Amino acid sequence: MSARSSARAVLGVCLALPLSAQESVKPYFMVIVDNSGSMSASTGGATNSCGQAQTRMSDAKCVLQQILDGYGDVVFGLERYMVDCTGSCAPGCATDCGCSCSSLSCNSCNDNGGGCPAAGASADQGQVLVEIREDNQYDIREWVDFSCGACSTAGPDPELSAETWTPIAGSLRAARRYYEGADPTFPGSPIQADAYSDCRPYRVILLTDGEETCASDSETIAAATELRSTVVGAAAHDILTYVVGFGITPGDADIEDIAVAGGTDAPGPNRVYYATDETSLSLAFAQIIQDAILIEVCDNADNDCDGQTDEGFVKYCDLPGGVPTTTLCDDPGDPCDGVDDNCAAGTDDEPRNACGACGPNPRRPATGPTTTATASSTSRPPTAPAACPRRRSATTWTTIATDPPTRGSPAAAARTPERARPARRAAPRGPGARAAASVRAPRPATERTMTAMA
Repeated sequence: MSARSSARAVLGVCLALPLSAQESVKPYFMVIVDNSGSMSASTGGATNSCGQAQTRMSDAKCVLQQILDGYGDVVFGLERYMVDCTGSCAPGCATDCGCSCSSLSCNSCNDNGGGCPAAGASADQGQVLVEIREDNQYDIREWVDFSCGACSTAGPDPELSAETWTPIAGSLRAARRYYEGADPTFPGSPIQADAYSDCRPYRVILLTDGEETCASDSETIAAATELRSTVVGAAAHDILTYVVGFGITPGDADIEDIAVAGGTDAPGPNRVYYATDETSLSLAFAQIIQDAILIEVCDNADNDCDGQTDEGFVKYCDLPGGVPTTTLCDDPGDPCDGVDDNCAAGTDDEPRNACGACGPNPRRPATGPTTTATASSTSRPPTAPAACPRRRSATTWTTIATDPPTRGSPAAAARTPERARPARRAAPRGPGARAAASVRAPRPATERTMTAMA
């Protein structure tokens, strides 16, 4: 299978969701793509499904194209680490577009914050390239189509390239600033005028190939935590951060801490979604999208944001338990009492015995004592199965056994066919019939007769 077929197969399987999910309100994602210099690292010796040399940057752009083409029930925005590029770019570029770019220098920063620039953790270290809105696929595609018409963000057909450091904390704060409506390029919050702001999922996807390089690890964790209480108007919104570690050894503590603070958890033992190439990166994105899709469950809430509660589920009451309305998701049962105690299916779901009545199958005691072969004591025989009377007419009754007849019982004998009897020879008729009947056949010679003859 080719790389293109493999990657698309992953998306096709993982993004196939129930109809109820596809009809629900779309999640909003701000995708932060790592554009640090290390994104130029190779992921293989061939080409990816977009026909480009396999690098982290070219694989990431190829996967974004697939997501835009293959999935319409999510709305994306695009962000990168802050970089200011000028000059003329190469017409086609997968990783390095030949632009002259500058950014904040973070070459002396360490994990505890020593040597880090003062602005290293500020929101100015993230740059929103495309705002979150419906039908923005073309605008995002311009940044990932391996074609560069201008180095600056204001020029035609700009392109993502690997050019800078890794200011993760600043990029997360830039995403929060955007959601709050204070971004310098795209003012106005996508949450503010959203009619579904009380239930729409607002999310961030951080795609990075390394840990923070412009601030302390504590700042990065704090930035992911701050997103979970993003305030728009008078309401606070819990914006989760999914982390994709591209080319990072699974279980990396610094990257895992960001996912923990961001409130997300990947399948398996790790909190981060790890990838090494285009196919595994496609899988990571597909799993993240599927996790954010709203699906209705039975819990007395509108989970899929469609104005209905628990649609598609049977709900129950519990009259004996003091719950008179259908608010229960689990069936409490309907005891056999002629009353619809669970408010479902009338009384048809009441447990009844073989006679169609409440209680266990009726049984009748056998008459007369019996003596066992191993003891001299007399005991009662086991109770015999009872019969359910059913009246057929005013004068005729019939019975239906509630249990199969036991061997030797009258019922069993009645069901046993009689043995065939030998056919009786027809008596002779006619004038000589009486005479013929009086002639007896000679009896066979007995042993005594044979002796006498001897």
